[in-house]
Amino acid sequence: MRTRAQRQTPRGRQQGIALWDTLLLVTLLAGFLLVSFILIEARTPRQLAADRSAMVSWAHSKIFGFAAANARLPCPDVNNDGLEDCDAANVSGLLPLRTLGLDADAPMRGPTRINFVVYRPGGNDLAVAGSAYEPAHWDGALESYGNVNDLDFCAKLEGLIASAASADAFSVSMAPELTQPQVRTASTLRALSDHLSCRTTLSSVHAIALSVDAVTEVQEVFDDIKSSAEQAIIFNAITGVLTVVSVAVSAITLASSITTLTAASTALASAVLSCAVLVGCALIPVYSAAVAAASVAIGLSAAAVAANALSLVPLAVAIGLAADVASRASVSGGGPPPDNSQQLATLLATAQDLEAAALQYRQEATAARTTADASQASATAARTAAHGQADAWDPSNTHDATLNQALDAAQAAVDAEIARDAAQGQYDLLVQRVNDLNIELNNAIAAQAANPGQTWRATVVADLTAQRDAAIVERDAALVTRNAANAAATTAQNDYIAARDLAASRYANAPFNGNPSQMIALIDDYRTKFLKAQRDEAAAVQADALADEAEAKAIEARASYVGLNCQVNPPPAPTTECPELPPGAPTPGAGLTVWAGASAVLEQADGRGAVR
Repeated sequence: MRTRAQRQTPRGRQQGIALWDTLLLVTLLAGFLLVSFILIEARTPRQLAADRSAMVSWAHSKIFGFAAANARLPCPDVNNDGLEDCDAANVSGLLPLRTLGLDADAPMRGPTRINFVVYRPGGNDLAVAGSAYEPAHWDGALESYGNVNDLDFCAKLEGLIASAASADAFSVSMAPELTQPQVRTASTLRALSDHLSCRTTLSSVHAIALSVDAVTEVQEVFDDIKSSAEQAIIFNAITGVLTVVSVAVSAITLASSITTLTAASTALASAVLSCAVLVGCALIPVYSAAVAAASVAIGLSAAAVAANALSLVPLAVAIGLAADVASRASVSGGGPPPDNSQQLATLLATAQDLEAAALQYRQEATAARTTADASQASATAARTAAHGQADAWDPSNTHDATLNQALDAAQAAVDAEIARDAAQGQYDLLVQRVNDLNIELNNAIAAQAANPGQTWRATVVADLTAQRDAAIVERDAALVTRNAANAAATTAQNDYIAARDLAASRYANAPFNGNPSQMIALIDDYRTKFLKAQRDEAAAVQADALADEAEAKAIEARASYVGLNCQVNPPPAPTTECPELPPGAPTPGAGLTVWAGASAVLEQADGRGAVR
């Protein structure tokens, strides 16, 4: 008979086996989790690098759009609330996401650690909007309406460029993080100025300012002519009245002289008759003198009447000419309100075209982003497919690290290829620039030889020579960079082929019995799709930047139309579009008709205006 202990022995063994199975299951589960963690960590650095680069590029484009729309750069965020902090001492901090127009919860959802540095040198603080653009009169005096817009921001930039053209207007970056290096991009003062077309815009408005100033001077001459003509009319009219009075007085004198002559002649006749009886002989000389004096008075009075009467003719002509001059000056200097309908229609059409273009750019940017996301998903799926086939051949993941090295080498080869293409493109651009400058320089030298008296051409030749020489230096440096990029791309491609072939060969041996050609095809497929994903990502970033720029230009064009319309067709009371009518707005008949529209544009653009 078995004892109780003997009867319980099989059950104890069964319990021991169950514990061993559980321990084995836990070990396998831990191994699976460890391998998954390693795979995720292997893929994370590359994706993280792409994300960080895209974030910095996104921030760079958003700052350009903010500058175009607000006539200043944003201030840094120093307390990480997403809002800019514009204390004068704040030159660096984080990118103010909420100030750039994102939702209130953006700091929790978006990239919160994008560093931002802005150039704020005292009086030309790029983060503070202020009136800095004041066009000059012909005599050098400055005048400004105090409006603040892109012209003032451009004036700040050009002022800073004169002393520090290569200084950074702003920079955005992400600090090193674990295995990731710093990612940084910056825009120099000159690059920001060129992006906003500052030099062209300022030169154009300066030309309008001087033109309007000249028209203002002509207007003042018209006013002076009109005033002189009006005074001439008054003086000639007074002279005419006095002449008429003189004619009347001369006529009265003539009549009196005729009466005196008649009386003297009658008395002389009586004296001659009475002289026969010796009564009137003594009076004959007296009456003869009276007759002679009256005759002379009649002649003089008649001449005075004729002369004064004749002088009325040129006076009348002078009055007519003066009136005509005054009339012409009034028409030239005033007249009916100018017809700005064509100019307004042109500005409106321009604004609508730019708005349509901005909408198209935004749609293209959205489509490009969709394409980039799809390409990234396709590349991720291709990498997953390679690992899936490797797991089918090698469930124990013996050579998984070798496969990851091959896939990472594919990414490195793609990065090197993209860098090589970028270097080649930069070199080609600089070669073309040198060629263009050589053509311009040769033309300038020929023009200087053909016009030896025009000494200013020597300055043009010297300036073009300096630009050509600087371009040659940049071209040669770009050639060195391109050659290095070519060598790096070749090395990366060779490293990729070696790593790919090694990974494929590992799975061909027993006990895996894999297909090397199939594994090579899978790895090549991942390389192709990763290359497309990287190119599509770059295209999406560029499309987004173009859309931001197009939207900024559309906003500016719409503001120009609204501003001129408020000037030319001011509403009876302030409206949403015309909240405040600026002082000195053109009134009907003010300024030369042909320049009234230009005056309004200049005043709206913070110019000096033509109406004083």
